[in-house]
Amino acid sequence: GALVRHAAPKHAAMMELSLPAALVLRLADALAQHPRHEIGGLLVGEYLGGNRFALVDLSVQVSGGTSAHFVRDPRQHEAFLDGFFRRTGNDYQRYNYLGEWHSHIGAPAVPSAEDVASMQSIIATPEVNSDLGVLIVVRFNTPATSIYPRPCSAVMRRQSRLP
Repeated sequence: GALVRHAAPKHAAMMELSLPAALVLRLADALAQHPRHEIGGLLVGEYLGGNRFALVDLSVQVSGGTSAHFVRDPRQHEAFLDGFFRRTGNDYQRYNYLGEWHSHIGAPAVPSAEDVASMQSIIATPEVNSDLGVLIVVRFNTPATSIYPRPCSAVMRRQSRLP
């Protein structure tokens, strides 16, 4: 697996997110199958203690994207989260929503201002009930496995505390 480290805002500590190789390959496969329009999904994981998290699963939404924009489908996300929480025994302290990912087609794998604003809006939503939001933006390259370690991650916190 890979490890993404990103410095959060100055008032918060560094966060570590481990990405299992199997999930990186699943993401690469999805990108290879949809190279002409943006795709995305949710990131869910396990809280390991301190500032450490492990990605446990990710959803892949292939609809709603164009060559320059991705629109998330809340119904698909809700169904994915319901299944994830059932599989993890509704243990929200240990297993929970971590954030979102999506691809860029003609732009660098760097969150745009719109991406950052959207992620901040998502984590500010009371129904999301999260103090943490991870955004990973990826870009398809040939071969597909070359997407990592190229993804750029942005970590935003609504509050400076961890779960």
